[in-house]
Amino acid sequence: MEKICLVAHLNDLSGANKSLVDLAVFLKTSFEVIVVVPRDGLLNEELKSLGIKTKIIYSGTWVSRKQESSIKAFTKKMLLKISERRFYQFFKKEKFSLIHFNSSTYGSGAVSAGKLDIPYTWHIRELAEENFSLTFFNRKKTFRLINSASKVITISNFMKNKISEDIKSDLIEVIHNGIVPYKSGFKLSKEKMKLVMIGAIAPDKGQLDAIRAVKYLKYNKKLEIELTIVGPITDKNYYNNLVFEIADDIKHLITFAGYQKDVSEYRKSNYIALVCSKAEAFGRVTIEAMNFHQIVIAANSGATPEIIDNNVNGFLYQTGDFVNLANTIHKVINLTMDQKSKIINNASIKVKSEFDIRLTAKRVKSIMTEIIHNN
Repeated sequence: MEKICLVAHLNDLSGANKSLVDLAVFLKTSFEVIVVVPRDGLLNEELKSLGIKTKIIYSGTWVSRKQESSIKAFTKKMLLKISERRFYQFFKKEKFSLIHFNSSTYGSGAVSAGKLDIPYTWHIRELAEENFSLTFFNRKKTFRLINSASKVITISNFMKNKISEDIKSDLIEVIHNGIVPYKSGFKLSKEKMKLVMIGAIAPDKGQLDAIRAVKYLKYNKKLEIELTIVGPITDKNYYNNLVFEIADDIKHLITFAGYQKDVSEYRKSNYIALVCSKAEAFGRVTIEAMNFHQIVIAANSGATPEIIDNNVNGFLYQTGDFVNLANTIHKVINLTMDQKSKIINNASIKVKSEFDIRLTAKRVKSIMTEIIHNN
């Protein structure tokens, strides 16, 4: 059995790492899989609980945030140098047939893989500069290393079009993210409908649209609907702006639930799932909501139209237009039970037919196998 290494960029259970975990679980039926994590944490615990081998090599991403201190940036650069030597020793010892990097924001080990003549693939799941305002320490080197990959996998056609400015188009393969489809039938809840947003609290995620829509519905439609925002605060200034936006007479309608490892409490079918991102690279939260029988209302931007067929398996609103969002929420609330059930059923069919992790893993495995055999 060929041995492969998956390299994670963070130690959390963010969408990118959840996708890595799902991929590792299915790939280990065909390969001996070891996942390198940058430090101990939730990701390492999850992988070990699933019987997947891990290796901790302390390191940092090769990007920085605008508000990041110069000391932190310097520390990360030093870690990158130290970790590269450790990756070289690890790769040489284990004799991997292929290395797989899980994010464009992290590349420790790529130089070592090249020196050892080990082929590698790269999964690009984010627009680091555009969506997260991240700056590469050495942009030229980053994309030189990515362009040296045997194949670059990206998660949507939207992303392919974006990254083709920096990456050779013949290297890029589009493979949508996948999840484990929910097998059980569903019973639509008759409880009062609520709103939920799941994801990091940051400007690109669009929580401001949702809060303003709740306010608009109260003032203009005489409708009070609760909104729960679930996710870590990654931009404190933006969070403060959100709190400032919440007027006293809607405070009882807005709840910040913080980061939740288990979000099943917020995946009930009486919740309308809002995805207000300005440019989703794919939309794992979108297919997760569809999978758990929630009606999704999402911004008509990024890769979301590759998932949501408007008025068929969910609803799209004009990105940034909170009035349009509010009117769409009002429309969904007033659908009949049969109409809601049809939307939910269509969404479930879409997930099972196009976003099953087994389909994703099968295509990734096929690419890896071909590279290994041709090397």
